[in-house]
This record gives sequence, C-alpha cells and structure tokens, in this order.
Amino acid sequence: MKEETLEKKSYTMPLLMIGFGAAVGALLGVLFAPDKGSETRRKVKAWMKEKSEKGKETLTHKSEQVVAAISAGRKAYEEANHKKEPVMTR
Repeated sequence: MKEETLEKKSYTMPLLMIGFGAAVGALLGVLFAPDKGSETRRKVKAWMKEKSEKGKETLTHKSEQVVAAISAGRKAYEEANHKKEPVMTR
C-alpha cells in the first residue's frame, strides 16, 4: 500500500508543476500582450470567471460521484452482511 502512495506521488507533483507553469505562462502572455490595460484586465477577469465556473461544475460533479459511490458501498456492505451465514468451525 505504501508503494502505491509513493508511485502516485512520483508523477502527481510533476504534473501539478507543469500545469502551474502553463497557467503562469498563459497569464504572463496575456499581461504582456499589446492590448490596452483595461482590455487586458477584462480578458483576465473573463478567463478567471470561466475557470472558476468550470471548477465549480467539476467540483459539484465529483461530489455527486463521491456521494453515489459511498451510497453504493453502504448498500453492498449491508447486502453482504444480511446474506452471511454463520461459519461453522470444527
């Protein structure tokens, strides 16, 4: 189990860093674009709003999936416990 955690961590951090670097690069590209300051701020604000809304949608969807998975797990556990027959030992 510990190996799984180490394997997961070994590729998670580089992916996060790449994503962070891409976001910073995109933001710097917008900030140094040849638009007026007000236009650049409008673009950044629109981009942030879009990403925020998409993040909220993703969070809601993932939360619903977690709730469904927990419910399914509880149901399976209850069904398994009701079907168990006593084990006879010698």
